[in-house]
Formats: sequence, C-alpha cells, structure tokens
Amino acid sequence: MNWGDKIFVRSSKNRIKILAALKSEPLSVTDIAKKIDNHRSTVSQQLIRLEKEGFVKCLTPNRANYSVYGITTKGTKYIE
Repeated sequence: MNWGDKIFVRSSKNRIKILAALKSEPLSVTDIAKKIDNHRSTVSQQLIRLEKEGFVKCLTPNRANYSVYGITTKGTKYIE
C-alpha cells in the first residue's frame, strides 16, 4: 500500500465516501451525490481527482451529461 495514495484518499471524507459508494456497483454522479448526501459539483470534482490518480474509472467517457463511474482495483484497496 502506497502511503502517498493512502494520504490522498484519507485526506478527504468525500473521497472515502465516494469510494465506499462505488464498492458495490458503478453509479452515476447524481446517484453518488444522493448516496453520500452531497452536491453533484463536489462529487464531480472529487471524481475527477480520483480518476486522475487511478482510484475510479469513468465507464461512459463519451457521455458528458451522464457519467457513470466504477471503482478500480487500486481504489478497492483503500476502503474498509
């Protein structure tokens, strides 16, 4: 387990919640926001950062208005 990655994930409660929400199934940004009781904009910003670091992957890259995300193998290592 990479300490830099662990610090990146653990430094934001929203990142932890997003990864936990995606653990069971891929979800849209709207569904994640509802599940973790947060704003879509906040969730979108965190998903962009999580995807850049390899924790999640957009499963619908060609659909700008309805993005669905799934957790990667790397992402599953950092949730309980």
